[in-house]
Amino acid sequence: MARIQGNRDTVLTSEKTKIVVAEDHTLFAGVLPELLHRASSGEIEVVRLCLDRSELFRTLRKTTPDVLLCDVWMPHNSGERPRPCDASWLGALKRQNPNTAIVLLSGNANAALVKSLLDAGAGGFLDKNVAPEQICQVIEWVRKGGRYVVPRLQAAIDLLDIGSGESIRTQLLKGRKGDVLRLLLEGWSPTEIAAALPIGKKYVDKKIAEIKSILGVNTHIRILHACIELGITNHLVADSPDNLPHYDAARALRIAGGIPALRDQTLNSTLELFSDGGELAVLFDVSCYRSDPTQSRALAHSAAGLAQQGAMPRLESLCRALDTALEQEEFVTAEALGRKLPATVASVRAAVATESGVRSGT
Repeated sequence: MARIQGNRDTVLTSEKTKIVVAEDHTLFAGVLPELLHRASSGEIEVVRLCLDRSELFRTLRKTTPDVLLCDVWMPHNSGERPRPCDASWLGALKRQNPNTAIVLLSGNANAALVKSLLDAGAGGFLDKNVAPEQICQVIEWVRKGGRYVVPRLQAAIDLLDIGSGESIRTQLLKGRKGDVLRLLLEGWSPTEIAAALPIGKKYVDKKIAEIKSILGVNTHIRILHACIELGITNHLVADSPDNLPHYDAARALRIAGGIPALRDQTLNSTLELFSDGGELAVLFDVSCYRSDPTQSRALAHSAAGLAQQGAMPRLESLCRALDTALEQEEFVTAEALGRKLPATVASVRAAVATESGVRSGT
């Protein structure tokens, strides 16, 4: 049976689906080979782990895997800040390895970026919080020539294909429909919106139904996700209780491939990064957002990805919003979001502790 040698290389075997993993989050990269091996019953074999793009190019000059599983955000060289890959980079990679299928992973990517990467040769795109079994299914599907995009992004890409993003935004934001949408994105309920405008509740429901029809979605949270992908808002509603728990224990276990020890390792490692002296605790100091926005954004992006892998929806939402605000240099918004981070992390810790107590019977 093939085995990981050290933390990078494996013996190549012809009867398995051979994949190269490019992932700069060492925590995720370290556990992914075993997760995929278990989820695929040994049919998928990680033959190399690459921690930056330079290493990835060197690796692909020496070997041709069946599939490349690649994080969208990676540093070019070790020690550099991670940046999103673009279509020209991915196109060069595909030309170098035309027989290797490419599946992309990210905790935070918009529809326009993903569409450009798919057009450049990628065959699939997944969020990082999906279960290992789904990653394996997509790897095999894309290897056979199929294409898969996580539904929340595919819906936004379809809208881009139908018409320009500006046209969609114009439809959504004009008149009363726009007033309803703005309040909805701020976390207001239909009853609260009706009282604030003021208009009838049935009229609010009608406008929300029109918004859903334009976006092709069927729930309020999907309205939010679609608007973020289309660039209509960068505010994930960190104060909204709807569908945003601090910790989703069942999801955390699925992401960890049903392995409690791995779930606990992911949780503890992520929360440790927010402790005093931890790499992500820097985000608690909102003054750094203006003095070093590039580094702050890189940290916010990493925090969102780790929170996604740890099944911490409220923290993930907050960090995603912070990432986007920093990208657009909306520093007032970024600072307001950053001030919520300490309390949000504390609430996540409390939720995890409560869940651990329930499991142990205390």
